[in-house]
Amino acid sequence: MLDETMSCPICTGKAEFELHVNIFGELPRKLNRCTVCKSYFYLNPDWLEQAYSDVISTLDTGISERADDIANILTLFSLGNTYQGVKFLDFGGGTGLLARKLRDRGFDWYSTDPLASSTIPLPKVESCSSFAIVSLIEVLEHIEDPLSCLRSISAVTDTIFISTQIATDNAIDPSWWYLQPESGQHIFFLSSAGLEKLGELLHLNVYSNGSNLHVLSRNPISVLQKFSVKFQRLAWLVGLGIGTARRSKSLSVSDHLQAKSKLQNTAQG
Repeated sequence: MLDETMSCPICTGKAEFELHVNIFGELPRKLNRCTVCKSYFYLNPDWLEQAYSDVISTLDTGISERADDIANILTLFSLGNTYQGVKFLDFGGGTGLLARKLRDRGFDWYSTDPLASSTIPLPKVESCSSFAIVSLIEVLEHIEDPLSCLRSISAVTDTIFISTQIATDNAIDPSWWYLQPESGQHIFFLSSAGLEKLGELLHLNVYSNGSNLHVLSRNPISVLQKFSVKFQRLAWLVGLGIGTARRSKSLSVSDHLQAKSKLQNTAQG
C-alpha cells in the first residue's frame, strides 16, 4: 500500500487536496489531485479489504454489455495477430467473460485476475513469456500504483489496451458517476496528461480517444486499430460483423475437449 507521505503514483508530483469523499457513505476520505499531471488519487486507501469483500461490485451492472462492446473492438485489434502460437491476455479479467467471447471468435485470449477467479470455463494461462496484446478493461482505476503495474505488463507485451474514464481538466464533479464511493473500489482517476506521462515513463507510444479507450504501444499501431479507438461506436458494428463471421473458428470445441481430457486424466490418476 502506498505510504501517506508519497505523492502522485505516476509522476511523483505533489498531492493537493481536491475533495472530501464519503467511502461507503460513512468513511470520510480525501481525494487528492496531482499538481503536475492532474490525475486524481487517494493516498493510502485503507478500506480496500472491505471494498473487495465482493470482488465484482453490485454496481457493475454493465459488465455484460461492456464485454460485448470491448470484444468487438478487440476483435479488430486481434485480427493482425492470428498466426500460430500468438496469445492474448485480459489482465484483471474478473469472471473471464471477455476472454471467453474472444475465444469464441477464434482468438487465443486468456484471463487472469489477482483478486478474482474466473467463473466462466477457460483454459488456464500456461507458461508464456509474451502476449501480442494485454488488455486492462476497467482495471486501472482500481490500482494504487498504476505505473508499476503497467511497467510489469509492458515486459510481456508490446501493446497494452486500456479502458478507463479520463478525468476532465476541470475540477472534479462530486457527483461524477465514475467516482463510485459506494463501492470503494475506484481509487485512481487518470488524466490526459497522466496518460501521456505513463507513455513517456514506459517509453511507449500513446493513442487515445480522449475519453475511455487508450493504447500504449512499443510500435505504431495499425490504421484499423487507430480507427477502433477513435470511432468506437463504428468499431462495435464492424467488430460485431467480423466476430459473427468468425464463429466457425471458435475455440469452444477444442477448449471443451482439452478440459474433458484433463478431467479424465485426473480421474485416472
